[in-house]
Amino acid sequence: MLPGEDRAVQRVPLVCLVAGATTLLEQAVVKIAVPSIRQSLGAGAGDVQWMVAGYSLAFGLALVPGRQPR
Repeated sequence: MLPGEDRAVQRVPLVCLVAGATTLLEQAVVKIAVPSIRQSLGAGAGDVQWMVAGYSLAFGLALVPGRQPR
């Protein structure tokens, strides 16, 4: 192993934890905003489910390529 590799390996769990916490935080914000979104758009329950699912998918897909290249 090279001298700097052990530090890089130790950062992996931290990066995964931060990404998971960010996802949970964003989902909590969306859940709080759902009643306002529903009222302002006049959306039904199914419409809101599609909006939340679409937002979650887009947010998750943005996290994947969001890492720094070497």
